[in-house]
Amino acid sequence: MDFASQNLTLGQTNALVKIIGGEQVVREILRDEVELVIVRKKIPTEIEVWKTLTLSSSFESTDDLRDVLRTGRRNTDAWTRYMLNKVDFTCDMQVDLVRVSVGELGFKDSAEFEQICAKAKKRGLELCPARVGPELRLQYEDQPENESLGVAMEPISDAEGLSAIFVLSHTDGTLWLGNNEAHPKTRYSIAAVFIFSRPRA
Repeated sequence: MDFASQNLTLGQTNALVKIIGGEQVVREILRDEVELVIVRKKIPTEIEVWKTLTLSSSFESTDDLRDVLRTGRRNTDAWTRYMLNKVDFTCDMQVDLVRVSVGELGFKDSAEFEQICAKAKKRGLELCPARVGPELRLQYEDQPENESLGVAMEPISDAEGLSAIFVLSHTDGTLWLGNNEAHPKTRYSIAAVFIFSRPRA
C-alpha cells in the first residue's frame, strides 16, 4: 500500500497537522464535516536586471579612488571618504544589479532596514558588495536629476557605532556618492529605492 505521506518526515507531518488546526480538525475533514480550501500564494515575478556592473581592481590605492570620485561632476563627503577606507577593492567580478523600491517589495508603509533586506532575500536577491557603491558612481554618469539610490549592503560602522550605507544621488548637477544611516531599525519610506544584486545562474 502506497502512503501519500511516505516522503514526509514525522516532523513535517506533525507541522502540517498543526497548520491545518490540530488533530480534531483533521478528523473533521476526514469525516467530511469541514471543508478544506487551499489558496496558493502568488509567486512574485522575477525582478529584471537593471545593470551589469563590472568591478575592477584598477585603483592602486583608496586615495586614487577618492581623487577620481571628486573630479568632473562627481563629489563625495567626509564620512563617505572614511567609508571608502573600509571597502575591499582587491578582486575583479561582474555583478547583476536590480533596483526596487520599498513599496515594490510589498510593504504598505515605511519599513526598517533589516526588514527590507529580509524581504528582498525572500525574493531571491542578495546584498551588494560594498564596492558597488563607489564603482557604480563612476559608471552611472547618466543618473537622472533628483534620483537617489541606496546600496543595500552590509553597513559600514565607525568606532562610535554609527552605521551607514552608500547612496548615489544627482543633485543640482552634481553626481554624489553619499551615505545614509543604516542601523537595523533605521526606517525608510515606501518610496525609497535600493540597489540589490541578483545571483547569476
